[in-house]
Amino acid sequence: MALGLVADVVPHRGDVRYLIQRGLEALRQGERTGIQALLEVAELDPARLGEDDISYGLAPRLNALGRLGDASSGVELFLTDDVIRARTIAAELEALNVRRQFLSRQVTAAALKQIEQKPVLAAGPLIMVSHEDWPAGVLGIAASRLVERYGKPAVVACRPQGQPARGSARSVPGIDVHAALASQQHLLEGFGGHPMAAGFSVAGERLAELHEGLARAVQEMAGGVLPERALAIRAYTALSELNLDLVDELARLAPFGPGNEHPVLATRSVHVTQERTIGRTGEHRRMQIQDELGHAQTAVWWNSADVRVPADSFDLAYIVRANEFRGERSLQLEWVDARVKEAPSVEIAAAASSVDIADYRQIAQPEPALRALWDAEVMQLWAEGERVAGITGRGRYELLPGKHLVVWTVPPAPGVWRRALSEVRPQRVFLFALGAPFDEVEGFLDGVAGLVRHALRAYGGRLDWPRMAQALAHREDTLQAGVRWLVARGQVTRVGQEPDAWVVTSGGERDENAERSTYRAVHEHLQETAAYREHFRHSDALQLVSDGLRSGMVLRG
Repeated sequence: MALGLVADVVPHRGDVRYLIQRGLEALRQGERTGIQALLEVAELDPARLGEDDISYGLAPRLNALGRLGDASSGVELFLTDDVIRARTIAAELEALNVRRQFLSRQVTAAALKQIEQKPVLAAGPLIMVSHEDWPAGVLGIAASRLVERYGKPAVVACRPQGQPARGSARSVPGIDVHAALASQQHLLEGFGGHPMAAGFSVAGERLAELHEGLARAVQEMAGGVLPERALAIRAYTALSELNLDLVDELARLAPFGPGNEHPVLATRSVHVTQERTIGRTGEHRRMQIQDELGHAQTAVWWNSADVRVPADSFDLAYIVRANEFRGERSLQLEWVDARVKEAPSVEIAAAASSVDIADYRQIAQPEPALRALWDAEVMQLWAEGERVAGITGRGRYELLPGKHLVVWTVPPAPGVWRRALSEVRPQRVFLFALGAPFDEVEGFLDGVAGLVRHALRAYGGRLDWPRMAQALAHREDTLQAGVRWLVARGQVTRVGQEPDAWVVTSGGERDENAERSTYRAVHEHLQETAAYREHFRHSDALQLVSDGLRSGMVLRG
């Protein structure tokens, strides 16, 4: 009962709340073989199962069957008592869910690209995008992403040749998208749904006409103005007041969902001190948020890879949660929204300067080009992992204020890029952006092992993270993941820790399970870095430098 009510987004009011509570209690007992198998592949702890675990863990895997496979397997999963069969079906669901996530990201990215190339698609009261090859099973997910991005109803459709077009519509509070479709039923071959989500089929050649009709209907419902997105803030708090006790107290109000939303808290005047992308393709972010008093908390921002993090102080709205990882429970904020604090215009004017950009990223022979323009008197070369014979390069922590910055190798993360520009404050940037030599797992781990051996010989086993990060052209947390792998293999043992360093000794006990998990962690870190490096190599040079600068600057391409 709880599984169906939460997955179908039934408002959590009255008897529904009671039924979900009782259902969660039953699910925590883990009596059904199929549910046990599903919890295993989702890596969920039955004892702590909550409504969010259904929304983001179990329901998407079950829905993947209906979107990309045969839903009858889901029925068998619930009915079978055969452990092997249950695990087989659960594994199939997991594979389908991974494919659903991949396709969803593809379609969403393609939809955003359409809007970027043709902004008129998002200019009216309703967005509509379409393509002949988009899979029908993920159209609704892509439409939801567009609604989150633009704050207005969105329709995503596939129009295969020789067949009717099929579309999914998602809406915002106050706009009944099902009623909007009903007003255009003379164009449709079929439709159904409810005020916030609906689907339809229509002849492909009538999609443009349908777009116009739906836009008119939405405009009439809104009275000419779309309802503004409102966010209910329950309380403004200091980051120092947040702890796991508060999470447990708020949990007494659960189950949360439509009709009983998670309490949203907010903190004024915070800024991001660290960030990195997470997820299989770097689609999410994990950040350190710090307030004016220096108190910090970890925050995650889902589906934010293509959204800019505020560079200056901002007010943050968030949900507080408990994060379970490898048996440890810690506090984590879930980013909901941010309101950038506008700086006084006089401060912006005082900080403004100009930056020239010379883009050499696509030239066939970068080293001769560098030597032709090199002027040691005014230039400094930012090079990590790769050196240029005869030209002294600097790492990220060795850069000095100066007029000209030559970016020889690609930085591993946006935070590293921003720090370099902030440190140098150049008047001219030369972009070469060569690849780093330690981006593959085996090569990276060999490089880490070599640095550790050197540290054991030369520094008494002290691993200086900034120095090692510069040497391998990677993030410090990636280096730490590599050393954890060496610890799991029994090659070294950690015996001490400092803010920017570990101290290790040779030898230790091998833990094969930890070795496998730390190897996967290294692989994920390297994938995140590779994704950013690819972005850096191919992004517009002007935008790339602009995004890297924290203060307002006037740029010339």
